[in-house]
Amino acid sequence: MDQIDKWITQQAKQPSAPSGSRKSLSRQEEDRLERQRLRAMRRQSERADETKRQQWQAHRRKLAQLPPDEIAQQVDNRCQYCDNLLVPTVTQQEVVGFVRPVIIWPDYCGCERGKMAINRAKRNKQIDRDKIQRDLYQAHLKKAGLVGWLADATFDTFTDRHDWDGAAECKARVSRYIDMLFLGKRERKNWLILHGNFGTGKSHLAAAIIHEAIDRNWREVYFRVWPEYLKRLQMTWDKNKIDGETEADVIRELQQGLIVVIDDLDKSQATEWTKSTLYSALNHRYNAEKPVILTFNYGPGDAAPKAPGRLALEDYLGRAVLDRVLEVSYDVIEFGGSSSRSGGKWNVK
Repeated sequence: MDQIDKWITQQAKQPSAPSGSRKSLSRQEEDRLERQRLRAMRRQSERADETKRQQWQAHRRKLAQLPPDEIAQQVDNRCQYCDNLLVPTVTQQEVVGFVRPVIIWPDYCGCERGKMAINRAKRNKQIDRDKIQRDLYQAHLKKAGLVGWLADATFDTFTDRHDWDGAAECKARVSRYIDMLFLGKRERKNWLILHGNFGTGKSHLAAAIIHEAIDRNWREVYFRVWPEYLKRLQMTWDKNKIDGETEADVIRELQQGLIVVIDDLDKSQATEWTKSTLYSALNHRYNAEKPVILTFNYGPGDAAPKAPGRLALEDYLGRAVLDRVLEVSYDVIEFGGSSSRSGGKWNVK
């Protein structure tokens, strides 16, 4: 102990000074003495901790020289399940050039109750781990837009149709597109068009592509229904909105996503704003050569019902967008079956 510590210790042992004498000390002097006292207490505590640590290390080295049975007798460490003595193992550990003994205690003595408890803990831990993985996977699905029935829209759940032989061919062609995206060399033509009657599985197979991407740890992938996407954009214009996503956040999804599905492109009333919004998103992906999957009811070659000489999709996409879509399409798949939802009841005979 240095001179300051000795002085502080002596001062602490002396009776408190009368109130009159304390008043004679300046505030600065009182603060200085208080700091010295606190430093002395901290040093004493550190020395005590160091002494205890050295004593424990010496005791551990001494114990490590004994046979395991004698260590067990001296330490008297008991199994938490049956109260039997635990017998440790002694190993040697090399640390910075020297070897020191290490005593390792088991979790239990090997009793049946211990085995059952350990196995139960492992099962519970695995269950918790699986739950975390499921919750994380569900969070990825939700972020991607695969909610409701779309969360189960995978290739395994897309079944062949007895009333439409073309369903199997559509599934096989989408599967080849997936192989190109994930297994083969990415091509410049990496867009996919799914068009045809409603209820024939276009959205299902488009969602299955996003499922495959998520299963391969692709995170920035999105399935967006075009009319709902436009509503989200309009909601960001609310000036009274305190928090939530911004217009830039919504636009960024279609521009920056690794893979993007835009579903039901011809289900929203076309305006100059909708065409401009679509052009901005698709032109960005066109220049960046990023994959896009588009679904329509109209086919690329279908004529506009109310405008002879025009293509129906021109009214929704605009000629510039349609030209880019056709240029970089890997495949254009027509779904020609009847609706699986209504069982063909809506078909005109």
